[in-house]
Amino acid sequence: MKVKKKSKIVLEYFSGEARTVKRIVLKGAALAKAKKRGEPSYIQKKTEVKNPKAWKVVYTENHVGVVPGQFLQESHVKLLCDKISTVDVVIGEQGFFSKDNRW
Repeated sequence: MKVKKKSKIVLEYFSGEARTVKRIVLKGAALAKAKKRGEPSYIQKKTEVKNPKAWKVVYTENHVGVVPGQFLQESHVKLLCDKISTVDVVIGEQGFFSKDNRW
């Protein structure tokens, strides 16, 4: 008799992937004021991404669908976390499971 093994996936949420940062170069009088104050010659605008790939797979066990290092969308994570699925999903914040987080 075959026993169905339960799959395990460990994910980390990266908030930096959920928004984009765009640098806008200053021109004219604004550039002159920034140089006079010793500020950078650009401003940064942050915009939210509509469908971000913000969940990174850290570890998988008995699962073929995802690979460690792969980024997943919110809809894919919801399917994995569904009660019907046989996958045990653990989600943590950035740097919670991976050791390569260098600040």
